[in-house]
Amino acid sequence: MRQSPYRISSLVLKVLTAVTALMFLSFFTIGYNRYYLEDTQFRAPLLTDVLLWFVGLLLAAAVAVTSWSVVVTLRRKGTYAAPQAGQVPLRPIHGGLVLFVVVAAAVTWLLGSSTPMAVNGETFTSAFWLRTADMFVGLCGLLAFAALAVVAFSSWLSLRKK
Repeated sequence: MRQSPYRISSLVLKVLTAVTALMFLSFFTIGYNRYYLEDTQFRAPLLTDVLLWFVGLLLAAAVAVTSWSVVVTLRRKGTYAAPQAGQVPLRPIHGGLVLFVVVAAAVTWLLGSSTPMAVNGETFTSAFWLRTADMFVGLCGLLAFAALAVVAFSSWLSLRKK
């Protein structure tokens, strides 16, 4: 019996949520108060490596599924009409969104600081990675602001129509 995509995605979401909750619960309850052997000012939770591998595995799976989806969509590109939601063409919206994220990432990387940082007594001087870290922080804030602005504008439009 073939499952619907909705049921499959719902099951995947529930399983991932349960596994993630279990991982973080285990992280904070099993060996969390262990001290770092070389410097007792720092904690070294027992399951840190397990949690980092889990996050890396989730990231790799997300990249793989996204890449597969892009390839499948590009292969089908010529075989179906441009998708629409009501009378709104989605292709220009998708293109604009991708362009916005790429331009925003480039701008936040260029504006990022490359000033060396001292973390846990170690100085980090790689300008590329310092700018990249700044880019992610700035991009998260910018995308959150953009999402709030879109929701506010959409709410305003729907209230105005009533």
